[in-house]
Amino acid sequence: MLYWLLWGVAHILARILYRVSYSGGQNIPRKGPVLVCANHLSWWDPVILAAATRRRIYFMGKVDLWDNRVFGLLLSGVGAFPVKRGEPDRKSLRRALELLEQGRAVGIFPEGTRSKTGTFKRGEPGIGLLVLRTGAQVVPAHFTGPYRFRGPVRLVIGRPVDVSRAGAEGVAAHDKRQAVADAVMAEIAALGGRTDEYGSLRGSHGQACLGS
Repeated sequence: MLYWLLWGVAHILARILYRVSYSGGQNIPRKGPVLVCANHLSWWDPVILAAATRRRIYFMGKVDLWDNRVFGLLLSGVGAFPVKRGEPDRKSLRRALELLEQGRAVGIFPEGTRSKTGTFKRGEPGIGLLVLRTGAQVVPAHFTGPYRFRGPVRLVIGRPVDVSRAGAEGVAAHDKRQAVADAVMAEIAALGGRTDEYGSLRGSHGQACLGS
């Protein structure tokens, strides 16, 4: 009940503050485990992503958001769960796995943090681990900003994709997870017409770790 109450409030607020448009909400399956993955520009991203679909999404968020007790209780009340950035977080991983095993939709920003410039950051291998452990389909989503008062913000949600077979066979587990993470980000980039941009990043960037 709390989730849908806040869903309605957030839907209204987002449209007051920004000229929001979104498409593809119907691409998120109504049932079954799914990972909804998007690039990350603002803390408004999960609000707008949630407002774009009638399916409840359980979001993974940085643990710092729970520092404020009241806000933390509110986040937990709508099903969000914390993750420690920059290090493997087994507790958050277990929670995500539990939700997927229950057939839920889990929302994750594979870059691990917001991009203040709008440029891509390399996807972190934590998302690859979740895909490989569960076989869940990935629904990519792409935000176009920037977030400015009454400025245009566009969200495009793509069709579910299977990226579990990304990467070469027989490679190290970490490399396999990173290859899947890169495949997820490539799908997100393609929705924004930015395939080359992420492709060049993937070719030059070092390895990353599990984030939020």
